[in-house]
Amino acid sequence: MKRLMLSLIVSLLATSPAFPFAAEGHKTIAAIAEPLLNDTAKHAVANILGSESMMDASVFADEIKPPFGSLCKTDEAKAFNQAHGDNKKWHYVNFPVGSKKYSPTSRFA
Repeated sequence: MKRLMLSLIVSLLATSPAFPFAAEGHKTIAAIAEPLLNDTAKHAVANILGSESMMDASVFADEIKPPFGSLCKTDEAKAFNQAHGDNKKWHYVNFPVGSKKYSPTSRFA
């Protein structure tokens, strides 16, 4: 399994430039991560995403951001962007080692 993953990563890096903040980068990470999830995590992800794949979901946050996101003109995106005007600055959260939960209003626990 490790050899397969290493081969996949090397192939992807050799055939195209890496754009970690572009759709290709997000989708690549999702494609690598999904098969590594344990059953509990797979179930939790399925509960959140429903029928949507991790690869598709991995770009959603960028796709709804105006003015360049391909979904930014949809009603859902407009409502989300109006409710969360600061989401242009959102990208990721660095979890400290040993963190067990996340709260946007407090320190990690």
